[in-house]
Amino acid sequence: MKELSSKLASLGMAILSEGGEPADPEKTLLECLTLFQDDRKLLALILTWIESYGDLVHIERLCTLAKSSAPLELAWLGGVASHASQNNSRWGTVVRFVEKKLSNQRRRFETSQLDLLAVKRKEKDSHFAKFGLTIPTVTPAGTKKLRARSATIQTNTWFRLRLLFGSNWRADIAMAMLKAKDQTPYRIAKNLGCNTETVYRNLKALQEGGADKILVAV
Repeated sequence: MKELSSKLASLGMAILSEGGEPADPEKTLLECLTLFQDDRKLLALILTWIESYGDLVHIERLCTLAKSSAPLELAWLGGVASHASQNNSRWGTVVRFVEKKLSNQRRRFETSQLDLLAVKRKEKDSHFAKFGLTIPTVTPAGTKKLRARSATIQTNTWFRLRLLFGSNWRADIAMAMLKAKDQTPYRIAKNLGCNTETVYRNLKALQEGGADKILVAV
């Protein structure tokens, strides 16, 4: 949990943690999915974080990396994305991805006694219910649980590159160039979750534009 707290802090959550390298946004989000059943405070925090940083999440990559997730994890991701899509239509892509992945799966998951009792007192969360999860309505944690976005961007290279290039493969491949210039296209593709053709195409454009010199200051 200490390692995850460090990752979450680097992404802009107001968590007391030792500093470290900027965490991979999509991999960190997927890592949280297995914890939501027992940690609803983390779930509420993630919903708040997406309200402020959701535009800096690479949606296509998130879906690509989530392809190997278990059905229960996908259900949590679908509920989170459904919440997020109310204010950011990009997250509707994640909702549709999860719906398709779970189309041949059992869409009703085991409910804890605590959740059953809580649902009797509070309304059932419709965003998670559509993916087979019965939990009481989740309320975002509030912006006090986040660092100022401007401060986070100053220390998070992933986010700065996505602001420059967009939340896409090119930004992430530029990040890979910064982390280790001697990485092969195959290694970059494997680490990011894209195909080598995407890496070759974007590397060529970045190198042609002199990104190796320009990105030193990012």
